[in-house]
Amino acid sequence: MEKQQLIVLEGIPGGGKTSIFTELQNRMPWSFNFIPEIIVSFNPLEDYDVEMVLENDRQKYKIAAKSNLPVIMDRSYVSSINWDYVLMKQKKRNNFKKKFSSLSALKLNGDIRPADYYLFFNISPRISIERKKLPKRSGLAWSTESSLTIAITYYFEYFREIEPKSKLLTIDASQNSNIVFFHTVSLLEKILKGTI
Repeated sequence: MEKQQLIVLEGIPGGGKTSIFTELQNRMPWSFNFIPEIIVSFNPLEDYDVEMVLENDRQKYKIAAKSNLPVIMDRSYVSSINWDYVLMKQKKRNNFKKKFSSLSALKLNGDIRPADYYLFFNISPRISIERKKLPKRSGLAWSTESSLTIAITYYFEYFREIEPKSKLLTIDASQNSNIVFFHTVSLLEKILKGTI
């Protein structure tokens, strides 16, 4: 089977990725195979387990590998690594090296692969916190501007240094949600036509 294009929606919380994902799924179900963020039953905020997160990633890519349509995935292993990177920097948990090594092994085995395109929904940490309405002292990794700044920095370093062959397309997600949606659709149409 010919490998289909893999497009991943990424970014910090509050950028509208999942809302855009759902709207695309409703409006363009015949154009893409849609793979949601969580397909293995667990709550990443409460039942966080490195092996469970890796299994969730592996199962998502297993579905993608069988697709006869281009694939749109809500988040990927890039987010899984980022989560651990932020926690490591905050000195709350240090699973980063273990996770990175495990993901490298999955890549070597062909269980996961870099996306052809990453659509990065870019917003500032301040807007993220306002939209998600997280209390600043909630204890969650994404509840402070400093943690979100670490996350954004890591995303761009990761794309530039670890997956330079993937195309990173940035969307200004601070705009009105309708504008963000139509910008996303415009990029997807260009990807399908091979003009980007």
